[in-house]
Amino acid sequence: MMNVKMIAVTVMLSAATLLSGCGLQNMQLHQDRQRCSQYGYQKGTDAFAQCMQKTAIERDRMNMIEAFIPLND
Repeated sequence: MMNVKMIAVTVMLSAATLLSGCGLQNMQLHQDRQRCSQYGYQKGTDAFAQCMQKTAIERDRMNMIEAFIPLND
């Protein structure tokens, strides 16, 4: 009986982790869309798509820098 409870808890925690990752990704996508719109690009255009791509690349670059350079607390 204990194993069933342990498996259930593990499944629930795994699902919550996956869903929180999706939520963060959706929030970033929303922020990127807002940023590109604020720059004056119109959704559905090549320029908007390029803005979205550049924004994602810049975020990934900053995440890599933050991963390798510890911040002073």
